[in-house]
Amino acid sequence: MLAWIPNLKVFQDTFVTEIYYENNSFFGSGKRDTLTTYVLKYQKNDTNAANVNLSWDYLIKAISETGQGASYQPHGTMGFYSSHGVCLHKLFTKLDVKSWGYSLFLNVFNSLCFIFIVVAYSHILHVSKKMNTSTTKSKSSNRMARKIQRLIFTDACCWIPTCVIAYLYICGITIDDQVYAYTAILILPINSCLNPIIYTDIIDQMHVWFLKRVIRAREAASTTVEHSMAEEKNIRNGCNSTNEYKYKERTMLAIPIVGTNHLQQSSLTQLSPNVNKESL
Repeated sequence: MLAWIPNLKVFQDTFVTEIYYENNSFFGSGKRDTLTTYVLKYQKNDTNAANVNLSWDYLIKAISETGQGASYQPHGTMGFYSSHGVCLHKLFTKLDVKSWGYSLFLNVFNSLCFIFIVVAYSHILHVSKKMNTSTTKSKSSNRMARKIQRLIFTDACCWIPTCVIAYLYICGITIDDQVYAYTAILILPINSCLNPIIYTDIIDQMHVWFLKRVIRAREAASTTVEHSMAEEKNIRNGCNSTNEYKYKERTMLAIPIVGTNHLQQSSLTQLSPNVNKESL
C-alpha cells in the first residue's frame, strides 16, 4: 500500500523528478528546470525558470501544445523509483529533495517494525520457556528459540545498517554513492532470501548431519590410534605369541653357532621348543 503512494498522480509534483520524451529534437528526458525554460521561451516569457514553479500537469499540457506527434507526448516519468539502476525507492535522501519526508517516514517505519519484531519475539520466547516444563516440550522450545534468534539476527543485519545510513545521509553526512548499490544488492535481500530457510528445519538438520559426520570421523580416528597403540604395547610386552616367536627367531639367528653340540642344541631348542631332544 505504501509503495503505491509515489505512483499516484496527485503526488507527482513531489515524487517525479524527470519526464521522458522519446525522439524529441529539443529534449529527451528533461528535469523540471529544463522543461520550464523550454515552455517559457515558447511563450516568449523572459522570466527565469529558477524563479517559476510550474506543476508537471501544466508543463505536460504546455509542451503538447508546442508541437504535434508522439515526440511531444510524455513517454514516461522518472523519480522516486528511478533514481538508481536497481529500481528501488530512494533509501537515502537529503533535505533538498522534495520526497525526503516520505523517505524518512519509511526509514522510521522500518526501524519501529524492527523494534516491534524484537520485542514481540522475545516475549514469545520468554512465555514458551516458562510454560514448557517437560523434556519433549523443552526440546521444541529450544528449537523455536534458535529460529527466533536467527530471525532477529537476520533482521538486524538487514535493517540496522540501512536505517543508520539513511539517518546519516539525511543529516548531511557525505556517503559514497556505491553504498546505495551495496545496500540494495547485498544487505536488503538478506531478510527475504533467508526467511524460507529460517522458518524451516533445514539449518537444524544440516547442523545435526554435520555433527554426526564429525563424531564418526573422530571415532574412526580414535579407534585406529587405539588399535595401533595396543599392537605396539603387545609387541613390547611379549604378550603376542606370534610376535614373540618371530622376535626370538630373529634374535637367535643373529647369534653365531659354534662347533659344540651343546650350543647347537640350545639354539635349536630356542628356535623350536617343540623339537624332540632325543632326535638330536
